[in-house]
Amino acid sequence: MLVSEDESRHTLEAEDMYVIQPSHPWWKSENWMNAKPLPEGFRYSSDANERWLTRPELEELVTPETSAAEAVPTSA
Repeated sequence: MLVSEDESRHTLEAEDMYVIQPSHPWWKSENWMNAKPLPEGFRYSSDANERWLTRPELEELVTPETSAAEAVPTSA
């Protein structure tokens, strides 16, 4: 579960992310003026995706640009 029905009451949908707003007095919701509230009972979870990645898309996400051996220097 990424955003539960309970959390959705405090969550905004921005262009490319969800913002779960804390209930703290210092939180400035005006920082998210372009975001919109989620509908009542909204839930975001892996099993309810509208878009599923293909195998090549998944491989592209998990394949590093460099191998682990190249990224971690060896101590001499």
